[in-house]
Amino acid sequence: MHNWPDFEIDGKKYDLSHMRGVNFTYERPATERESSKQIRFYMQYSDHCFTEHYGEHIYPHYKGYHERYFCPKRYEHSKGIYQLVSKIIHENRYVGHTFNEHRDQFFYIEENYMDVEYRLFLEVSCSNNPKSDIFIKVVSAYEPRPGSAQVTGTGWHKFLSVVDARINGIKIERKRRR
Repeated sequence: MHNWPDFEIDGKKYDLSHMRGVNFTYERPATERESSKQIRFYMQYSDHCFTEHYGEHIYPHYKGYHERYFCPKRYEHSKGIYQLVSKIIHENRYVGHTFNEHRDQFFYIEENYMDVEYRLFLEVSCSNNPKSDIFIKVVSAYEPRPGSAQVTGTGWHKFLSVVDARINGIKIERKRRR
């Protein structure tokens, strides 16, 4: 869903305007291999940025395979995801590459954010929309529970190298397991 509707729980209204899809541009500096260029992004968010697997209140607009429950903590953290992704892009941060059953799945970063350890999972692909070059979907964002397993992956890549690979149709190599 591109735009998550606002909702109410126990008489309290929750505004999800910060979770609406957004277009933005970034002036990518020149590198040894690439000249500088403007990259047009479109970013949207999944409900996993403000819902949880369990809780007290089912998110009333959920349309998926499993019920999701509103999570006040994830909701508060979701208000700054756009700024966090912008920071990752502007600083050209390293992002981990994860796989699911041998298929390319997500890029992730663990960040100290709002005074908590925070995990952010992104899908990064070429956009099908003529108004953007790259599509970013924030698949999930959360503060891990104490004792949570570490995220495993197959390597780290600079974010803009992922973007360049997607734009140029180049497969991102993963490390082979021995």
